Amino acid sequence: MGSPIPSTVLSYINSNFTTDNSYKDIIKTKYKYEEINLLFRYAFHSVIGIDIIIAAIDPIANTTIQRKTAMIRKMRREKQLLPVEITEDVLRRGSDGVLALAGDNGYPYAVPVNYVFDAGKIYFHSATSGYKIDLIEKNDKVSFCVIDQNQIVPEELTTYFRSVIIMGRAKIIRDEQEKRRALELLVEKYSPGYEEYGQQSIQKNWHAVCIVGIEIEHMTGKEAIEIVRERKSSSSEIEK
Repeated sequence: MGSPIPSTVLSYINSNFTTDNSYKDIIKTKYKYEEINLLFRYAFHSVIGIDIIIAAIDPIANTTIQRKTAMIRKMRREKQLLPVEITEDVLRRGSDGVLALAGDNGYPYAVPVNYVFDAGKIYFHSATSGYKIDLIEKNDKVSFCVIDQNQIVPEELTTYFRSVIIMGRAKIIRDEQEKRRALELLVEKYSPGYEEYGQQSIQKNWHAVCIVGIEIEHMTGKEAIEIVRERKSSSSEIEK
């Protein structure tokens, strides 16, 4: 048996699958943590479902698994799909993202937020009440977009872009330890060197602020074909 499986991975298994005990036993005992981590990272990023991946490596698991979420539409230009590692790097270094929610009267509601990416989740802070919170409590399905690059190239009538889109479930974090960690990470990211002041602010505003976490169900990164060609060209030069 491998290393203990982190709670984030187990939480994803338990919240996204309907299974019997035999399937959970297979997941928790047969695979090492490293294999499961790779499996789930690929599933978040892939255009196919986690059930298909598991079926390919374990026929027994396939007999007990039922995916609760619907399949996501396949990306049309697959050559522009970012590798998982680069996609996650974009999320780590992004300064802000756009959160999209199901708004009132059928209108989408999109709002920019500061955020951190940690342990496979997106975290952002909010007041304890307001439109965002009302919508999340009504419908937890959300989308989140981060634009990493958007270089306008007038002479080519195009832009050299790179971005990431996430689909997942948002929930208010009730666990105090997780909430505190997310707030500390936000301070560390946006106010480096002011951690002590940040701790004082967290303590002072503890009951007036809430943290929302997005459990990622699907994640894709995409970049302009020109950037893809440039990276491949650079890799070829290095190999020479």
